[in-house]
Amino acid sequence: HIDKNRQGHIMNLYYKRAFCVPPSLPQTQQNKGVKGEIMERKFTLSCCSTVDLPYSYMESRDIPVLFYTYVVDGQTYDDDMGRDPAALPRFYGFLKAGKLPQTSQINAAGYMDFFEKLLQQGGDVLHIAFTSGQSCSVNNAYLAAAELKDKYPGQKLIVIDSLCSSSGYGLLVDYAADMRDAGEDIDTVAQWVLDNRNKVHHQFFSSDMTQFRRTGRVSGAAATVATVLNICPIMRLDDKGAIKAYSKVRGKKKAVETTVDTMEQHAQGGRDYDGKCFICHSQCPEDARLVMDAVENRFPKLKGKVRLCDIGTIIGSHSGPGTVAVFLPEAVVETPVESVVWGSVVTIVVAIVVDAAESLVEAAVETVVVLVVVVALVVCVVSVVTGFGSSEPLTLPTTMPQPTVDI
Repeated sequence: HIDKNRQGHIMNLYYKRAFCVPPSLPQTQQNKGVKGEIMERKFTLSCCSTVDLPYSYMESRDIPVLFYTYVVDGQTYDDDMGRDPAALPRFYGFLKAGKLPQTSQINAAGYMDFFEKLLQQGGDVLHIAFTSGQSCSVNNAYLAAAELKDKYPGQKLIVIDSLCSSSGYGLLVDYAADMRDAGEDIDTVAQWVLDNRNKVHHQFFSSDMTQFRRTGRVSGAAATVATVLNICPIMRLDDKGAIKAYSKVRGKKKAVETTVDTMEQHAQGGRDYDGKCFICHSQCPEDARLVMDAVENRFPKLKGKVRLCDIGTIIGSHSGPGTVAVFLPEAVVETPVESVVWGSVVTIVVAIVVDAAESLVEAAVETVVVLVVVVALVVCVVSVVTGFGSSEPLTLPTTMPQPTVDI
């Protein structure tokens, strides 16, 4: 992690030295020739492995990928993206065995090596990075880009914080690739990404709280309550690219229904939406298929268009198995100020009530556990003192009875 002042310094250094289009600048005008035609400028679009799309797909779209890594028992593994069919089962085998993968940032040297290889091929480079809401790696990307400016003065290297995660990040990159392939220049695509990175809807739910408990994201008592009551947290990404749980439902059926209902509220054109939709899951293909079927039933024009993917090892290290996520571009809906105010008030009140109820339930569970332990200890002590409730010592038979077999 990095403190606010240091992060601000890195951002200022990057924007001064690394020829990036700052978020505050207006959209760049397209370069036009003498006859008014658009002059295409070749550039490379790249990203990180946390797009949670198959590597074969990224390769087919000509998008170079920089791989994150994780460590288990001192051994480093790539966020494989499906290149090795055994990689993902091995990863979930680690989780099942109770091992906790350690993930880390990509350092500045890793970014420099990656960027330099792309720059050496000629042309400009646009790198869309994994959200700063879940990793500070993008700060190292800014530093690497600033260092390479003087070495490649005739080329642009633009780094953008996607503020997106998993296949939602992949969806943003996929749209940028569409624009690149349509002949848009690097400045136009970069500005579009800046303008639309907060308009990718991320919707998650999880039916397994084991990894959330192991990583400390929920308390042991809360995880126990969720498991006993079959509670699925409903999550989304906030405007800073961090995952937030904003609701809870009981059972997978209700989780699927809530996910599709929310999708309908955010989709462009409601049930008539016919654009891109990505769904990914962490070792729960049956749940993902339930969501996919529900989406295609609710949105008939998406039939056969939904892309189903695996959540990779980096996101999976924190979510664990049992998570399903849906991603699509958001519609911009103008909400009256009064509705916003009352909606905020209701949300706050509901949150307070839910939190209070959770606290009471957690306290009750912890109290019951303590009482059970105390009672068990008392019973054990009494049993030992009284000789297991009998005045005669326990004796074992000198001979074992022979089994009989009926033929």
